[in-house]
Amino acid sequence: DFSDLVDNAGEPIVIYDSLTTRPNPDFNPAQPLSTSNLQYLRDAFPGNLIPLERMDPVARRALGYYPNPNASVGPFLRNNFFANAAETNTPNGSVWKLDHNFGSRHKLTFNARLSSGLDGAAPIFENAANPGAPRRQVSSRSASFSETFNISPTLVNQFNLSASYSALAADTSVIDSSVDYAADLGLTGLQPGAFPRFELGQYVDIGSQPGSLVRYQAASYALSDGLSVRFRKNNVKLNFYASRGQVNSFRPRNPSGRFTFNGKLTSLPGINNTGDPFAQLLLGLSDRAEQSIVVHPSYFRSEQYQLTASDEYQMTPNFNATVSLGLQIDTPRRDKYDRQSSLDLGLINPANNHPGALVFAGQDGRPRTFSPTQANWEPSIGWAWNPWGSRRTVIRG
Repeated sequence: DFSDLVDNAGEPIVIYDSLTTRPNPDFNPAQPLSTSNLQYLRDAFPGNLIPLERMDPVARRALGYYPNPNASVGPFLRNNFFANAAETNTPNGSVWKLDHNFGSRHKLTFNARLSSGLDGAAPIFENAANPGAPRRQVSSRSASFSETFNISPTLVNQFNLSASYSALAADTSVIDSSVDYAADLGLTGLQPGAFPRFELGQYVDIGSQPGSLVRYQAASYALSDGLSVRFRKNNVKLNFYASRGQVNSFRPRNPSGRFTFNGKLTSLPGINNTGDPFAQLLLGLSDRAEQSIVVHPSYFRSEQYQLTASDEYQMTPNFNATVSLGLQIDTPRRDKYDRQSSLDLGLINPANNHPGALVFAGQDGRPRTFSPTQANWEPSIGWAWNPWGSRRTVIRG
């Protein structure tokens, strides 16, 4: 019943039946579009009432998850629902640090951080169709070890080893990936787990936010070693760094469907302040629908290597110059199971004999990656000048 529906100015909003759409034989294209010069005609629902037999069964089931009004604030398009719920943020963890010296030449340092918990915004609906941000289980782990070895008064070596891990997943106490909400509503061909998303313009939406089922695990490992040699007025440093990163990611954005309703299919074509998104939902007339089909997670891997040599030369007691040369090598991203594809514009597509076809990593003699390994030289020069021999002023470049 939209008989009392009005806009922000209190003017009635008329709901039109899209099944009655037809060209206007009296339309004059030389004149501006207006209510008196319509390109297309539509009939309004009598009394602004949508008959029960015209209501879409999927929409009627979805509305069972929509809460009843609990407030009455403001005129016309009033806000009639307020949610009062708690935000969840319960990550707990610990920080560990250990320093130990072996005599005067060895210093060992160990650091670790651990954290796990639940993170989630306050729900708008207290049911599976909550349109707010989902609650997520989060965790992180990191550890590092370093050794500083004073081999001699002029020779120092520093070794570092580190690892970090982070993970994010939907809270299984709220989202059950085995439940087929879409099928329960009467929708077919969609994946289970998330509640289908119905976006309703100015109204509160129904269903899971895009990305509600996203989960990932990210880990990185790094090793470095640096040797510093003091020789007369020179301080020579050699540094080596290697790291490996991996991300296990499952990112279906809209696995159970995303349907938008902007109200235009219940409006008078081309005329503002007619039609309504909620009426369009009731009629089952989505102006846009999409689904993300992601069957398997992705297991991405890549490495980085750096080798740097530098020399800091004390030209005078007040002027130092530093010259360095580095080589950085980055390997391209690859998938553990070669589940990557790309478009080769030089390959003839057998489906239509035109250029442009999908190619797949590790198949038909192709490499496991679609990008080359990047190797970049990184030279640099710098200086530090203490113009008056005072520690209070240093100019660097």
